[in-house]
Amino acid sequence: STKIEELPFEQIVIEALLLSATSLQYINVPDSLDIALHNATIEAQVAGWNDILLTLNIPSVNATIASEAVVTGLNIQVVAPTALDLKNSHIALNDAHVSVNGLDIALNGWASMGDAIQTDLRVTLNEWEIDSILPLLPFSIDQEATQLAQNGIISLDVNAKIDMAKNNPSALTIHNFTANLQNSTIQITGDVQDLLGNCWIDLSTNINIPTKNVKRFLPEGLQLTGQINSSANVQMYLNDLMAKEWQKSKISGEVSLTGINYQ
Repeated sequence: STKIEELPFEQIVIEALLLSATSLQYINVPDSLDIALHNATIEAQVAGWNDILLTLNIPSVNATIASEAVVTGLNIQVVAPTALDLKNSHIALNDAHVSVNGLDIALNGWASMGDAIQTDLRVTLNEWEIDSILPLLPFSIDQEATQLAQNGIISLDVNAKIDMAKNNPSALTIHNFTANLQNSTIQITGDVQDLLGNCWIDLSTNINIPTKNVKRFLPEGLQLTGQINSSANVQMYLNDLMAKEWQKSKISGEVSLTGINYQ
């Protein structure tokens, strides 16, 4: 219950900190959650009075919910140059990198845990192979979707902001989302407001995709071949999207079809 600035010391100097554990386990009985970390090491090296180089290496993470495995053998590595302001509960990251099974995530930004939680964090994923992402998902996808994702690559560059002092406390700015699949390209930019409430979605999309990749959305028995090119702006609330109340949304743009063969 004591804040660090209230401790009876004029100055505390920690030059380095190392935590090593063969096994760490977190169990939440009400939620039937069990997380185990194996052979974990956490190291912090002080580069100045407020600057810390934090490194984390966890070769294996396993997690279960209600005795069902959702994560198995996950490898996590973190290298995070960090600036701390303990008095004002402020932390800043400068070119931090998180690796999940070899997939790199770059983090830049800050977070403040004062009277109202505030964050401004930029997250960048650069050319992730989708084949490497699928094993990380806590659910399985059907064979058709798996084949579509084969040899695919995605890139993502977003800004996440939270300000609990505002009426709409959370927002996501998508600077770039690109997915290159089999003969398909999907590009998305835009904003998502009020992430913690009824999300407002305002996106610009560019899609180039063969009709065979959307056949699951076509009426049964309809045979359609060719290429779909679409450029559209989409504005809607997430609740309307989930309820398929398309009349409440605003979608504008152009769609072109080439090489169409209808049977």
